[in-house]
Amino acid sequence: MALVLNDRVRDTTTTTGTGTITLSGTAPNGYRSFASGVGNGNTTYYTIYAGSEWEVGLGTFTSAGNTLSRDVVFGSSNSNNLVNFSAGDKDVWVTYPASKAIADGYGLLPVANGGTGQTTYTDGQLLIGTTAGSLAKGTLTAGTGINITNASGSITITNSAPDQTVSLTGAGTTSITGTYPNFTITSNDAFTGTVTSVNGSGGTSGLTLTGGPITTSGTLTLGGTLAVANGGTGRSTTPTNGQLLIGNGTNYSLATLTQGTGITITNGAGTITIASTVTGTVTSVNASGGTTGLTFSGGPITTSGTLTLSGTLAVANGGTGVTTSTGSGSVVLSTSPTLTTPNLGTPSAATLTNATGLPIVAGTTGTLTVGRGGTGTTGTPTNGQLLIGNGTGFSLATLTQGTGITVTNGAGTITIAGTGGTVTSVSGTGTVNGITLTGTVTSSGSLTLGGTLSNVSLTTQVTGTLPVANGGTGATTLTGVVIGNGTSAFTTVTAPSGTIVGTTDTQTLTNKTLTSYTETVFAITDGTTVNLDPNNGPIQTWTLGANRTPGQVNWAAGQSITLMVDDGTAFSITWSTLAVVWKSGGGTAPTLNTTGFTVIVLWKVGTTIYGARVGDA
Repeated sequence: MALVLNDRVRDTTTTTGTGTITLSGTAPNGYRSFASGVGNGNTTYYTIYAGSEWEVGLGTFTSAGNTLSRDVVFGSSNSNNLVNFSAGDKDVWVTYPASKAIADGYGLLPVANGGTGQTTYTDGQLLIGTTAGSLAKGTLTAGTGINITNASGSITITNSAPDQTVSLTGAGTTSITGTYPNFTITSNDAFTGTVTSVNGSGGTSGLTLTGGPITTSGTLTLGGTLAVANGGTGRSTTPTNGQLLIGNGTNYSLATLTQGTGITITNGAGTITIASTVTGTVTSVNASGGTTGLTFSGGPITTSGTLTLSGTLAVANGGTGVTTSTGSGSVVLSTSPTLTTPNLGTPSAATLTNATGLPIVAGTTGTLTVGRGGTGTTGTPTNGQLLIGNGTGFSLATLTQGTGITVTNGAGTITIAGTGGTVTSVSGTGTVNGITLTGTVTSSGSLTLGGTLSNVSLTTQVTGTLPVANGGTGATTLTGVVIGNGTSAFTTVTAPSGTIVGTTDTQTLTNKTLTSYTETVFAITDGTTVNLDPNNGPIQTWTLGANRTPGQVNWAAGQSITLMVDDGTAFSITWSTLAVVWKSGGGTAPTLNTTGFTVIVLWKVGTTIYGARVGDA
């Protein structure tokens, strides 16, 4: 393995975090790949750059997997530590760090690079370290009784002090004799005593001392377990991987952490890794009422909000299917209902069974037949006329007076008198369509008409058109697409050919002419990671906040973007991730204007994205 440095070695990576990065393996135009410029197993100085995130260091390239380790960091945007890179494209190239640079024929080699930072020296000068971490030139300074002689390549140090005699007296007879710097100290003072026994105790600390008492020579051996009260753990067993000292009220217990729901705990040698098993991020919440007739509005919710329920719950889902109602009592369905005193309005066609209380005049039209309990006649009866059955229906006729009888017809009255006898009793019986005639008159009085009209067919016995106000259409024939007309009768228009679609449906237009339409102008939010997406709109603007390398999402053949770029404060765009084939500027990417917008058109044909600058402004 060797340190290899080469010019124009460059690549890109999308690796995140602080670990080894994986290179794309494809160098930009005009550059060499790490495989050819560094070589497998060799180290090199590198730079990783992604806008505000950057790192300069020493790494090892491995051709298997196109990886580059990050062994030593010389400088970075994370206080010269490993950078936890965010998602997005990052440029990687071979560099030569300033901290490793050596002057080539100019200047001085600094101490940091193994030099002295100095040039010429006089006789006897030495290099002496300073508190600033540099080296300074200086000569030795002679103190009292010392001579220093500096020569070319040598330093001579001699004693210039005269010989001296020193004496010292103490409590006894103590003397120091000799000549400087050699002295002899003599003392006749005697300090005597005898140690007969040495022992030791750990007290209440939990520790013990064994081997005592020592009466001649020996070793006291420390043992036991230091108690909690004396700053110890009170434990003597060796902990297994992941065990912690956990207080139990009186002492410590050795135990591992217990994982709960949604948590995993991995115990290692000196490490504990706690991870969550709950993954994923809710980015959008919406709701649908399905076929229930209910709808939700306010969605999708991407941050916070409220879903609002509205609509009418269908009968199939336990609702009524209507928003308004009249009358009182229970709700009934349309198949075989039992209605109690309903107000039917003015229907155009219906079949009523066992209905009571129907308004005969206001509720029906036409002539009610005998078979449905009617008279079958439409004429206004004259005084005294009666409905008299004729075998198929009723005829309006007056009574014919016979022998000995006189009939006098009045307005609502018939007076029958006998000219030769006496009528002693008149009775009425029978039921027609629920209408009955009952009673017996023996002298004077009235027969009683009663019952409830029933079994009237609205199809055969009732005519007319059911108006809109009563739930009808107000029309007798409808052809085409039916259109509401307020409270008036429905109208129609001719149905178009083909399939009718809604305003939110996806449609494929063929041979259509679009007029008065507006294209969407989308403002791109600048950031470390920017992906160009044609689904955001055909016209997009972008103001740079730093040098950027955009990516792309959702591109399909035939889609295009007109991109208006403001360079911010002289920032630039690298197009390596999009791999744009430029059709302007001699096949090179356009240089951004320093003022105003630079207009660029990007379009995709097959799997290739093409680009061209628009105009010179």
